[in-house]
Amino acid sequence: MGSYLSGILADRGAKVDVTTRRGRLSHNENVKYICGNARDTAFVRRIITAGYDVIVDFMCYDHEDEFRKRNELLTGSTGHYMFLSSSRVYADSETPITETSPRLLDVSPDKKYLATDEYSLTKAREEDILTGGRAPNWTTGCTTESSTTAKYAELSLSSGRYR
Repeated sequence: MGSYLSGILADRGAKVDVTTRRGRLSHNENVKYICGNARDTAFVRRIITAGYDVIVDFMCYDHEDEFRKRNELLTGSTGHYMFLSSSRVYADSETPITETSPRLLDVSPDKKYLATDEYSLTKAREEDILTGGRAPNWTTGCTTESSTTAKYAELSLSSGRYR
């Protein structure tokens, strides 16, 4: 997913830095790969000193405290923080899913399931942390695992300087 989005941005002339756990060579002058573990807070602190206008976060964090701390760090270090959630946070629906559709976290009667850190529940809890926070400089986007390419092709990231 990150390579597709970085390609779109780079093709629009944006300078894009991408974190990766293994070294990669860029074939686009606008894309730079930074090798390191994005789960390592020291690594993240080191790279955000570059002063990014926008940070796009694809990660699913292991627990709420980890996300809460990372959210504070990232929203405090950039002009705009974009958190990518997932369509999997939503409950089954006969109609097209929108941002106001019911989420599994909010409507599931299964208490045993709700006590887990399953991916869709974790992403929904991370959304709740964002909406309950004080930072004004964030948005959330939704990926659909079955049509990720189509969704990214529809992204309109026309303002600001992306680095």
